[in-house]
Amino acid sequence: EHWEEAVALFYSKEFSMLFDGHDRRYYNLYRGLSSHKQNAHNVDEFLVAIHKKQKNTYRVQEEGLLLQDVTDGQQEFVSIICHGWGYRRVEIETRGEFLAPLRSVVTNDDFEDNRCQVGIRLHKKWLKPGTNIGALVICFEDGKAEIPVIVEMPQEVSWKKEEARERRRLLAQLMREYIIYKTTQGKSKQEALSEAEKTAEKFNQGHGR
Repeated sequence: EHWEEAVALFYSKEFSMLFDGHDRRYYNLYRGLSSHKQNAHNVDEFLVAIHKKQKNTYRVQEEGLLLQDVTDGQQEFVSIICHGWGYRRVEIETRGEFLAPLRSVVTNDDFEDNRCQVGIRLHKKWLKPGTNIGALVICFEDGKAEIPVIVEMPQEVSWKKEEARERRRLLAQLMREYIIYKTTQGKSKQEALSEAEKTAEKFNQGHGR
């Protein structure tokens, strides 16, 4: 709530005079981090180092976005939840030429009650008939979250109800397999990728329509 005041205090002459007694051991650390004026990240790093706060942790509420027959310029959002206080900076990227982030960076001012929404814009001209796979990549200080974005666009043929139902089933299966691929390592990651590729091939070759 008073983070800006804390940053101003950190760089004040009065604060530099507080390092006496047991706290003297932190003075060299303070001198190094305070050499770059008004750097909020350094203030946060100092407080973590002297055990006055924990590092912030983040999570994304949505596991993925599954969209159908979108319009040009359509916007979609996910929610970032921050556990902690102090310095916050999150960078936003996308994968897939049909996606673009609405903003590339969010900071403290964008969070309300430890929650922030980040969005993407869809460009329909880059979407092909069938299944389009991209991702929203949210980069934190200590890692990143990759949120799959799967967009289904109509094929040039019409489908019967039962065929459309099977197509939706394959699409949901592809979403699950993509999430497994992104959250596993080693041999299991390759196996998950192989399964996802088989499902996508079946989907696009017409087995689900």
